[in-house]
This record gives sequence, structure tokens and C-alpha cells, in this order.
Amino acid sequence: MTVGDRPRLPHIAAVDGLRALAVASVFAYHADVGWARGGFLGVDVFFVISGFLITALLLAEWRRDAWLDVAYFWKRRALRLLPAVLVLLVGVWVVVPVLAPDQAGRLRGDIRAALAYVSNWRLIFEHQSYFEAAGRPPLLQHLWSLAVEEQFYLVWPLVLWAGLAVRRTARRLVWWILAAAVASAGLMAVLYEPGTDPSRVYYGTDTRAAAILLGAALACVWRPSTKTTPPLAGRVVLGVAGAGALGGLAWCITSLHQFHDSLYRGGFLGVAALATVLVAVISHPGTPYIGAVLGSRPLVWLGKRSYGIYLFYWPVIMLTREYYDVPLSGNALLALRAAITVSLAALSYRLVEAPIRNGALGRLWADLRDRRPFPATPRAWVAARAGVVGAAVLAVATTLVVARTAPPPSGFLAIEAAAAAAASSPMPVTVVPDTTTTTVPPTTTTTMVEATSTSTTAAPPVTPSTTTVTVLPQSRVTGLGDSVLLEAKAELESRLPDASINAVVSRQFKELLAVARSMRDTGQLGEVVILQLGNNGPVTSSQFDEIMDVLRSARRVAVINVKVPRPWEGPNNNMLADGVARWPNAVLVDWHRHGAAHPELFGDDGTHMGPTGVAVFVELILAKL
Repeated sequence: MTVGDRPRLPHIAAVDGLRALAVASVFAYHADVGWARGGFLGVDVFFVISGFLITALLLAEWRRDAWLDVAYFWKRRALRLLPAVLVLLVGVWVVVPVLAPDQAGRLRGDIRAALAYVSNWRLIFEHQSYFEAAGRPPLLQHLWSLAVEEQFYLVWPLVLWAGLAVRRTARRLVWWILAAAVASAGLMAVLYEPGTDPSRVYYGTDTRAAAILLGAALACVWRPSTKTTPPLAGRVVLGVAGAGALGGLAWCITSLHQFHDSLYRGGFLGVAALATVLVAVISHPGTPYIGAVLGSRPLVWLGKRSYGIYLFYWPVIMLTREYYDVPLSGNALLALRAAITVSLAALSYRLVEAPIRNGALGRLWADLRDRRPFPATPRAWVAARAGVVGAAVLAVATTLVVARTAPPPSGFLAIEAAAAAAASSPMPVTVVPDTTTTTVPPTTTTTMVEATSTSTTAAPPVTPSTTTVTVLPQSRVTGLGDSVLLEAKAELESRLPDASINAVVSRQFKELLAVARSMRDTGQLGEVVILQLGNNGPVTSSQFDEIMDVLRSARRVAVINVKVPRPWEGPNNNMLADGVARWPNAVLVDWHRHGAAHPELFGDDGTHMGPTGVAVFVELILAKL
């Protein structure tokens, strides 16, 4: 059988449209668009589509020949996926020294992981959070999902071939596939720990296989090429099911956020089930309306380029951070990012992906083998494009062999800026007056506040002023928090004579509670506590009461609320205000109110601070001690 005789699936325009919506939701989520709280779920839609189309293609070959040419399948997948990835890797390799030198120290390892399609496991072993990252996350972090799919492409043809050899028909495999999907979702539920960062179960191939397997199960029972137009009742059922599934996915993308416990306890499986229903509906030629809408030309155009959009969107966003990288914000920045991403994806599709998919490399090899000169015809363009790909391969190979001279990756920029603040000249800062009435301990001194810093952001500095703060002389102070408090660690410990700040990047509530208990039980807990929690995910009232019960022996607990542009900001702040009112030894440090009035204090993520922000943050805390 020749290559041209290979079975092919009919083109389903609506599936391309669904791809466009999925990649748009992922882009919107990482661009911090307000409606896309659950935009990361677009990846699960991609997984379902991949499982369905790949399995349908393999089954078409099995039905025709009772055989699967696995080597040919792997070759086709490599030609489909690798060229654009190589372009991405070369692009990152070129721009990192100029635009992101902080990434140079880890680039070679990230490129190796990307080429081996094990990026997800590298991120797991490095404890790199998907949801909470201080500073600039790795520029190739988004390739975790491609790694999951490629691992599926490597293993699934062999598993399917073995299953078909035993069961003979695909329908007899459905229940086994569904059982595997449920097992994957069950493993996610078992490994997930509320109050901790869920990145392990989010990245893991073992815990994310359910969506791909549901798509594969659909392909075993649903052959769109053989479907005929159903009667009116059947069309109504298809239309209602499709509208319900599309509406359910829209609700999930706009309403759920990454720390919903229900997502990790069957929620991801439910999202994948909705996507599976939608794929089944839109792949049926008798589906009314929905297929036509998703199959519209603009969505199909974007969907065909969705692979390139996904490859390039993340580096574009990470290299155009508000304040740090570009003097833009809001809709202007969103438009710039979208324009750059779509343009790069269109070029990749036009110059690399489509030509290679249509046999450009094969024709070039035939010309080289037969020693034919390149005429001034379209084949010259083929040669030029193939040359670009060859140069990309060479450049990436060079990256893997030659070590780049560069500093190791930094933690996050705000901490570095805060550390540099000590060398700056004094600059007075304003603290927003707080009307909350607190009892000042009898041993107090009145001092003039001076913040040591120069703002690193493009925004204007805080208006100079002075304020009176209470400083505790020789009082043992314990600080408990995450990266935001970590930024202020040096300043707090220098201003308070006997302070110890225990803060860690991306700390979750469960870890914070364990540290508080350990310090209480070992006698390390101070009589005054600075408590900062709620930046990295939702915190409930019962959880707040749990940690305050641990801190009940403290004379005073200064509870810092959150300034974090995430869905849980408002609920957490309301909860903290109510919780402080319940505990007589607690006082509220209203960092959110001051931070919202002074966005120039923050870096690109709207949460971590420049040195001026650190100075103001510290003064607000001291005023409550």
C-alpha cells in the first residue's frame, strides 16, 4: 500500500472551530482576562479532540487492513509536531540572551526535555508550579501538555493494536478504555491534597490521561463518516446535546478556578465528558446550527493554526510583562499579545507546517538523492523552507552541546529588587490611613518613617509623606507567609530587633498550618505573629480558625489580607476580615486597600512588589504591631 492509499479522516470544520475556542480560552486565562477564570480547561478540550482523531485514524487503518503500521504513524506525528516545535525552540534560544537573560541558566535543560517530550515530568520533579509562579516562569513551561499528548502517541498505538488483536473489534474495547479513564481520574483524586499546590496532578501523564482516553473511547463507537442525516427527532437530540455541552463548557471556563477542590475530585473528568459529547455532536453531519457556527471561516482559520498559537502564546506573554517588559497594560497589552501570537502562528503554518505536511521534505530528499538542481520554480521555495528547518535543527543541537555563559535563573524579580533597596537613598512614603481602632501596647516609641528604595516600575513614585508607627522594642516576632512576606523578610528583620520571618514561595495553607504547629510545639512561636495567607488559593473560614487556634497564645496576630489579581482575592479578603473580628488577639493589615490605590508599587503580576512597595508594606505591618 502506498502512502497515498493510507486511510484519511474526513475534514470536520467544526472541530477546527472548537480548537480555536479552546486555544482562545487558554490564551485568555494566562493573559489574565477576567472572564476566563477556568480558561486552562481548554487544554482538556484539546486532549479529547486528540484522543478522538488519533484513535479514529488508527481504527480506520485497522478496519481496512487488519493491521497498524505503528512506525508510519510515529513518523507522521513527528512530521506534524516537531517542525513547529523546532522553530519555537530556536526562537527562544535566540531571544533569551536579549529579552530574558534570567532564563538562560535553565534553557538547555528545558530544550532537552521539550525534544524528548518529557517537559511535564521535568516540571514535576522541579516542583515548578503551573498556577503560582513568582517572577518570570520558564518560557517552555506550556510544553507540558504537548509532552502528555506525545507520550500518548508513543504508547497508545501499541496498546490499541494489542487490544484489537485480542478483542478483534473496537466496540469491545470501550469499557476497558472508560475504566482506564476513570482510574486516571481516581488517581488524581487520591493524589490531590486540598490546601496544597495541585501542579503534580495537573502535569502528570498518569493523572491527565482521562480526557484523551474519553476521546479514544468515542472513536471506538462513533464513526462520523458513516453517519447519515437523522430524522427530525434525532436532529433535535443532537442540537440539544451540543448546546448543553457547549454551554456547560462555557460555564466551566468562566466560573471555575484552578483551586476548586471539585475539579480534582472528578471535575476534570466531567469537563472531558462535556467535551466528548460536543465532539461527537459536531462531528455528525446531521447536527443543526452548532456545527455551522463552529465551522465558520474565521474560527476554522484560527483552528487550523491553533497548534502554532499554543506554541507561541506563552513565550509572547512571558516576554511582554506589564511594567517590566513593555509600557502597556489592559486591553492595549492584550491586543499586542494576540497580534504577535497569531502572526507568528500564521507564519509558522504558512512557511513550515503546511509545506512539510504536504511532502516538502520528501520532495527535497528526492531532489538530493537524484542530484537534480533546484530550478526557479516552487521547488526552490521548498528547498528554502527545508533549509530553514535544517538550520533550526542545527541551532537546537548546538544549544544542547554548547553551554551558554549566563547567570543561573533568578528567583523572582521583586525579591531581588527588595534586596537591593538597602543600598538606595532614603525616600519617604505614604501609608493610607487606617481607621481601624487598635490598642497600642504601653511600650512604644514614635519614629519618623523612611523607606529605602527607588521604584523599578514605570509608574510614578508614591507621594512623599511621613507617618507614625509603633515599633516593638525587644519583642519576639514571628512571621509566617509566602513569597509576598518573603520579599519583606530582610526589611522586617532589620527593623524589628528580635524577629524571625518564615516565608516560602508558593506556600499553600496546609504547609503554613504545619509550620505554625511545629513552631508552637517547639516553643519557637513569638508573642507577636505576622500572618500572611491567601495569595496562592482560596482559604476557608474553618481553615483560618484552625490556624488562629494554633496562634491563640500569641499576644497579637497581625493578619495581612491579599492583593492578588486572582478569583479568590475578594472571597479571601472578606473571609479574613470576618475572621479577624472573631479573634480578640487578631488585627487586620489592609494591604489590599493600599495596594489597590497604588498599582505602581507592584511588578508584572500585580502581586509581588518593587522595593518601594516593600517599604510601604513593611510600614503597614509595623503600624499594627
